[in-house]
Amino acid sequence: MKKTLITLVLLAVLALAGCQSATDTLVDRDTIVNDDDACVYVTRTVSFDSDGGYVAFDGFDGAMTLTRIIANSETTLSFSAPRGSRLFQLVLVDSYDNIRVIEEDFPVTLDDGTYTLKLIGKGATGTVFVSISQTGIQSVTQ
Repeated sequence: MKKTLITLVLLAVLALAGCQSATDTLVDRDTIVNDDDACVYVTRTVSFDSDGGYVAFDGFDGAMTLTRIIANSETTLSFSAPRGSRLFQLVLVDSYDNIRVIEEDFPVTLDDGTYTLKLIGKGATGTVFVSISQTGIQSVTQ
């Protein structure tokens, strides 16, 4: 009986220790919500305007701000990544430091507020295209 109880306790501890969000495996939360970028890369090309943009990267590690969005009504954001490793994610950070992972090809509707769109990765290579609807955007800055 004691061996069974000890085994169950150890399994519970191991299971809880392994619980992490998807973003934790790439970059820690503090790095993501920080206003300053913390990243390194071998090469990078970035271009954004009020309609969206793209980033191409190689050897990318860390968290990099792609754009800031101030939405005054519903705004739609979507992205596609036609090539590259899957060792990266796009995340939205709101003004309360809530992190939302953006899934490829699934548009996200933003409500009123300020958002930071970030690329996070670990040894990542790829190209990402982002589309931002014009409805309700107060401003978009790089």
